[in-house]
Amino acid sequence: MKFLLLMTSLVSCLYAADDGERLVVAQRYTEADSYYRARLRKDSLDDFARYMIITTFQTKLVDYESYEIEGDAFIETADSAIAFFQNECGNPCGNYNCRFYLGSVLGMKALVETKQGNILGGLGDSHHAASILSDARSSNPSFLPAALGIGVYNYYVGSSLSFIPGNAERESNGLDEIKLAASDTSALGLGSRNVLGWILYDRKQYAQTDSIALVSLKTWHGNTIFQRMHIRALLALKRELECENAARVLAETSFKRNPVNWSDLLSAYQAAALAAMNRGDHNAAAAYCHKGLAYHVPEDSFRIIYVKRHWDYLKNLLAKLNKEHQCAYVKR
Repeated sequence: MKFLLLMTSLVSCLYAADDGERLVVAQRYTEADSYYRARLRKDSLDDFARYMIITTFQTKLVDYESYEIEGDAFIETADSAIAFFQNECGNPCGNYNCRFYLGSVLGMKALVETKQGNILGGLGDSHHAASILSDARSSNPSFLPAALGIGVYNYYVGSSLSFIPGNAERESNGLDEIKLAASDTSALGLGSRNVLGWILYDRKQYAQTDSIALVSLKTWHGNTIFQRMHIRALLALKRELECENAARVLAETSFKRNPVNWSDLLSAYQAAALAAMNRGDHNAAAAYCHKGLAYHVPEDSFRIIYVKRHWDYLKNLLAKLNKEHQCAYVKR
């Protein structure tokens, strides 16, 4: 289901970034939501504002990985927008922008459905989304956001069903589309670079993943989505000390956010502990575990699967290290 996950990175901007889009990329979601709702109150037919309200909400879900907490509210909000865009796209004046909005929101909904365990619903909506985006692309072949969505869908369908004749070519063509979308150096290319970076990571092209993360961080300083990518690439490249340094920065940044991103914070300490283990420094690894476990994580946040997973990793690693230390002491 990776193709559904990466369809979420249609978070890109269609035009020169406005104030709301800059707030989204800066991960200031409450302010961005208020900005676009104010626009929609002034003009109920502001399609872009309506689309960006959904995009802001969905980007927050991806950022905080809070599908278990906010997923139902997102689907309700997305369904309202889908109904609006379906009606507008049926009008003679409906254009490829409208079809792009509809296809993108369907793709976002598909991700959340899949995260909630509704696999059939997610597959149906993702297929529908890809069909609508293909229609939008046919009206304007240079429309890169649509190219990204189609490319992601074809890449993951092709790679997941590679045993079917012709799907290897579908995977290759999908990757070419994604690279084309990621070639844009404006705000438009941000989501595309996120998609491409993680695809390259899955293909074990870690140096290229890190390059994408660093270029994006130069454009959008402090964006934790690309800090995460950078840390995981460094860990895979066996650049442990650099990974630990970057992880400490992510942990500090995540704790200062409002609300705190507990998934990122614990993920940072998990990566740092693993890096320390890889270089044989068990004392440093134990210290990272202690630091991560010292935070008072709200009980409700443990409903987020990655918060619990990272917490359990740190707890289990610390228990293992303590047991090893006790055994070594007894032997002495």
